[in-house]
Amino acid sequence: MSGRNRHPKREDYHLAVICALSLEYDAAVLTVDQFFDPPEGAPGRTGRIGQYNVVLIVSGVGKVYAAYAANLLRQSYPNLKLAMLTGICGGVPNPSPEEEIVLGDVIISKSIVQYDFGRRYPGTFQRKKDFDDNHGRPNRDITSFLAQFDTHHERNELQRRAVEVWAQIRQKSQINKASYACPDIAEDHLFEPDYLHRHHDTQHCSEGQCDELNSCQAARESPCDALGCDLDRLVPRKRLEMRGKQLLKSDSSPMSRIFVGRYGSADTVMKSGQDRDELAQIENLMALEMEGAGVWDIIPCIIVKSVCDYADCHKNKKWQQFAAAMGASVMKALLERNPLPSVYSIPPIETAAPVHFLVPYKRNFEFLGRTEILDKIKWYFQHGVVEPDKSAIRPRVALHGLGGVGKTQIAIEYVHWLKEACPDMSIFWVHAGNVDRFRQGLAQVAQNCDILGNGDSTDTAMLVKTWLEETIGRWLLVVDNADDSDIFFPQAEDSPQHGLAQYLPDCSHGSILITTRNRQAGLKLVRQKPIIEVGELNEDEGGEMLHTFLNDGSDPVSLEDVSRLSSRLSNLPLALSHAAAFIQHNQVTVKKYIAILDESDESLLARLSEPLEAIGNDSATPLALTTTWMVSFRQIERQHPLACSILSMVCFYDRQAIPEALVTTYYLNEWPGASEANMSSDVTKALGVLKAFSFISALDDSTFDLHRLVQLVTQKWLVEESKAGVMADCALVTMNTSFSKSACGGRVEMMFYPHLKALINSKFLKATQRVLEVVYILYFATFFEHMAGYFEVAEHYSRQALDKLADSADLDTPDLLNAKWIAQGSLSRSLRFQGRSRDCEETLLCMANETAQGGQIFKKYALQMLFEIYKEQYQSWHKAEVAGQKLLSVTEQIYGENAPETLMVVASLSQWHQKCGRTVEASLFAKRVSDELEKAMKRLTEQPWEYDTEQRRRELERLGDAFLHVQYDASRINALHTFVSILEKRLGRDDTLTLTSKAKLVESLCSLHRWEEAVDLGQHILPNVELHLPPNFELYLGTDRYQTCFLPLDLARAYQESGQHEKSISLLTKLIDSYFDESGAVKRNYQLLVRLATLHLSVVQAEMLLERWEGMLEVEPAPEAGQASGAEPGEVPTGGGESSLSPGSNANVNEGEVQVEEPTSRVQARTGGRRRRRLRRRIARAQAGPDRRRCKQRRGWRRWIARVSLRL
Repeated sequence: MSGRNRHPKREDYHLAVICALSLEYDAAVLTVDQFFDPPEGAPGRTGRIGQYNVVLIVSGVGKVYAAYAANLLRQSYPNLKLAMLTGICGGVPNPSPEEEIVLGDVIISKSIVQYDFGRRYPGTFQRKKDFDDNHGRPNRDITSFLAQFDTHHERNELQRRAVEVWAQIRQKSQINKASYACPDIAEDHLFEPDYLHRHHDTQHCSEGQCDELNSCQAARESPCDALGCDLDRLVPRKRLEMRGKQLLKSDSSPMSRIFVGRYGSADTVMKSGQDRDELAQIENLMALEMEGAGVWDIIPCIIVKSVCDYADCHKNKKWQQFAAAMGASVMKALLERNPLPSVYSIPPIETAAPVHFLVPYKRNFEFLGRTEILDKIKWYFQHGVVEPDKSAIRPRVALHGLGGVGKTQIAIEYVHWLKEACPDMSIFWVHAGNVDRFRQGLAQVAQNCDILGNGDSTDTAMLVKTWLEETIGRWLLVVDNADDSDIFFPQAEDSPQHGLAQYLPDCSHGSILITTRNRQAGLKLVRQKPIIEVGELNEDEGGEMLHTFLNDGSDPVSLEDVSRLSSRLSNLPLALSHAAAFIQHNQVTVKKYIAILDESDESLLARLSEPLEAIGNDSATPLALTTTWMVSFRQIERQHPLACSILSMVCFYDRQAIPEALVTTYYLNEWPGASEANMSSDVTKALGVLKAFSFISALDDSTFDLHRLVQLVTQKWLVEESKAGVMADCALVTMNTSFSKSACGGRVEMMFYPHLKALINSKFLKATQRVLEVVYILYFATFFEHMAGYFEVAEHYSRQALDKLADSADLDTPDLLNAKWIAQGSLSRSLRFQGRSRDCEETLLCMANETAQGGQIFKKYALQMLFEIYKEQYQSWHKAEVAGQKLLSVTEQIYGENAPETLMVVASLSQWHQKCGRTVEASLFAKRVSDELEKAMKRLTEQPWEYDTEQRRRELERLGDAFLHVQYDASRINALHTFVSILEKRLGRDDTLTLTSKAKLVESLCSLHRWEEAVDLGQHILPNVELHLPPNFELYLGTDRYQTCFLPLDLARAYQESGQHEKSISLLTKLIDSYFDESGAVKRNYQLLVRLATLHLSVVQAEMLLERWEGMLEVEPAPEAGQASGAEPGEVPTGGGESSLSPGSNANVNEGEVQVEEPTSRVQARTGGRRRRRLRRRIARAQAGPDRRRCKQRRGWRRWIARVSLRL
């Protein structure tokens, strides 16, 4: 269909739009729906606005130019009945005590006063008020038309439509889009009428004319900011305060109001607040302008202008663009209300067929937001654009998003906007949920449009397609709910002619808008062009939507409450509609509804499962959110079983950052017919399906998120399908397999831990019969809780595992016995770390006395723990000696006399004897370790190395553990040097074991005071340690790898002792800062660092470190000299292993719950020189040697360090 098949004649134009300025014309021309070529020799630009043929012209400023333009138009277009003067004006701030006008408001003329027409007498001016000399009221038709806008209802409707036109103007003007935005209300300044715009600092006035009564020319041309006008002289405005509370943004809809009143017109620009108010009071004026008096008596006219300033000396041009757009918007909205009912404009276009609007839904006037998406649709289709860019036009556009996100509502809003913006365009709507509904929709189009041949024997759908492509003019077809790609594009084995895609028309004058939950289907339908993603509402939009639904004026709703509720429902429009319907139907408050949702997940699901009647509700498509998604679940289950199973499995994990490694483990171990060859392809396709339906969203290449409400609805669906128990067991087995196949505590396992905790807390796990898997999952949980320092939680998990085992009838089986001993060992660690020595000792003695087959390894572990406990209890040396001998004996039986595990025990015995003053025994044990390690290194150097042998690597790791437990003196340091060289050759320079051993070498060099060597090696390996070890590595390397954690401390100490103080302070500062974020909050677990700080650092450095921590928190003061914070000899000090709770903290576990009582006293750390001296003394004592007289002081100091670290 051509847009210019017929051009109106001069006689066909009945309305003129006159603008004084080019910026006013630029805005007005954007309201034109269609342009025509002007009649030959006629002035102005012609077109159509609504049903009227109009001519637009720029007259120039002043009534003389306006009168000339009006006469010219009257001569060229003889049938002109009305002129619309649109643009900008100056406003009277308070035309009456009840009314308040602000910038951006629009004034419609009821009458006009030419206030500069009169007589000048000595000392005064008298305006002529005779009726013959003045402009009276407009004619009766115009007066009658404008009378309706004296009512609030009609004025509000006009205002609503004007805002829509304003949005269209912004969308059409791609160049000036930002210019037509509503300025910030902070730019709306009304100064006191007598406050002069001048240089307030007379020194800046070059002309010397600025004083209380006068201003210079330079000041008149300068903005208020440059002159320093006092903002305290601003007049308070109630409307601006209200707009400020609503947080009006530059891209938000304007809050302009429409007034009907009297204009003052003159050739003089009013720039005096006092004169403005005096004139307005005398003449009862609302606004001031300069062209109306020139047109009024030539052509009947209506002045529609927007306030851009207050006609005072402070006026500026910041609001002119927006005001011009608002004036033009109200002008078009007025024309749509038919101000000339007796005029019938000749249709400008001959259409081949009548315009059809076959949409089953009325407009939703509560629709809010989504402006960006609507603008994208308009841009892709080039609808409503004055001069369409043919290269940018897309014939098909798809809206993709999660069910309930509001795709259909957006489409409804768009078609109703299009009906008004392009009244010559036909619009059709069909449902595509299944084949029958799609064919039925096209059949209804054929019936309503009288398409011939729509009998039973003909293919009606093909007839409609042909009719749209060849017969009708411009059109838009909405294809709603096109979720199933198979009905549009059947598989190869199906008959190709059954695909519905063949019925979608394809031509240059038509457009198709598609809504779909399936991204893959949407991409196929738009031929792989980018599609528009419809996400959840943002926080402001969600709160505004609920506020609109619920705020009926009788009981104001708190914005804070609706924001909380919107966030609770993930800002999903359908969920918000459910909430609003429930609140209104049951007459409950928003807070009460939130409380109902917070009762349980079941309560939330119950609310989302209730049916909802709303605009856009298709009777064949369930509108309850849960049933809406369950339809998609069943479709995925039917077409993509693996994708459905993956969704059913991961819904029991934490919804955020789910590793794809869990999915691949499930695929390989649980999916029938799985193979490693097809794993990558199958898993990628399955996850792609879930992403296409927006059930999951990718974070990166290895993790994805699951929508929170989708997680709950999936669990509900599994319960209804009686599959919840089976899939929960699959999730349990998958998690257990993922942890078991690699060393616990690695980088990947850290990613698994949140999902492990979610699985443990799941109600579905309590009913499972997989006892062994549950026990191991709980063990893995205790491992991570130990590393994070949450020992009470770890104890809770261990006891939960033991309770689960106690309920089992097959406890005597070897697997369950092993699981029991693992749980007991984990429990003993938790008790030890809490300082509960006696409870720990009882648990360990129970383990050590086990004689069942296969229990020797657990017996060895129990003896090792007892040995460590007895070592730390200085009154239990004899018990420690007995336990140590038993430990050595059991270890030799299990691993052999010369195994690395045995050498680790021997090294521990040597260190313990040395501390006890038994130098002879210590030397014998140390010599045994040295001799065996030398033999092991000799074997390593002589035997060939096979790079592909995992067993060889494990041997090296076992040997490395032994090396790391030895204390090296000058005679043994060379052995460590040799071992490091072997590791570099066998494993490489960047291997974790190589770096750890080098860190141990740096520590040993520091202990021998070989500072230069320590600096050379430490600064060489530190970058590699930071590069190849992941963030927070001290969380999971464990005590066997702790040397790497403290390499920066050793290097800082070496710098200090070698005289490189600046490097030492720089490294230490960087290390401290890495434990805090920009706000000062702790972001890393650094208990190990705190415990050994005083042992590794100099006095100055340790003081600096501890003062930084004290500055971050309120902590208890450190123990005084000779004081041990109440520590008894039998208590466990915190010098080795993991940190413990302070004696001021009590951990109680009652009936499976973990409750931690906070310490009763907290005193802020002292400051100043006194504290500095005391800190220095304490640090010095903490670094003292193994003098038994100082052991009590060191225990107190370390216990205080533990208090600080646990608080942090």
